Amino acid sequence: MKLINFDEKQGYIGRVPFGADLYEFFMNFVKENKISSGQITAFGSASRATVAFYDQNKSQYIERHFPQQMEILNVIGNISFIEKTPLLHLHILLSDEEGNAYGGQLVKGTEIFSCEFIIKEFNLKEDFPLQK
Repeated sequence: MKLINFDEKQGYIGRVPFGADLYEFFMNFVKENKISSGQITAFGSASRATVAFYDQNKSQYIERHFPQQMEILNVIGNISFIEKTPLLHLHILLSDEEGNAYGGQLVKGTEIFSCEFIIKEFNLKEDFPLQK
């Protein structure tokens, strides 16, 4: 097990614009603010949503689309880099109007109705190499 010590460098709190794609918003925010390590949390509601499930046997993601309104109960994940390219590893938990919950990897395709977020930027004490 590899553990890395870190300090919280700074934090951001805000709202995702109406109609924005949630994954693309976070990716652009990370690039524009040059955040190389951190954590993202969020909640709100979506006009439509897409999540992905990683099939370990096939080594591929399978997307599931929800064309209806969904509550975003939680988004959580981390920000890192692979070869100078931002990598967001985010999971999302959704619920429909009947209270059924669905979750998976956040991928492109979740259109925001209303969403608030917190991003914590970390200052790592040493490099934390990621491996695929």
